[in-house]
Amino acid sequence: MQQAIIFTSTCRNCHFLALLLRELGYEVALIHSQLDQRTRTNNLLKFKSNFCKFLIATDVASRGLD
Repeated sequence: MQQAIIFTSTCRNCHFLALLLRELGYEVALIHSQLDQRTRTNNLLKFKSNFCKFLIATDVASRGLD
């Protein structure tokens, strides 16, 4: 299975979707404005290292991901 980045409109939707995917047995990383910078960086590294199949981020994060 390949990886996917899923963009949501709000932090609340980001958390809801993460909970849903975790209940289905997937490893998920989150990026949104209510997380501190260290947590966001760690979550991005988990995704880049292929530990997580899904990165869920608010649409604000779409401007800075590369």
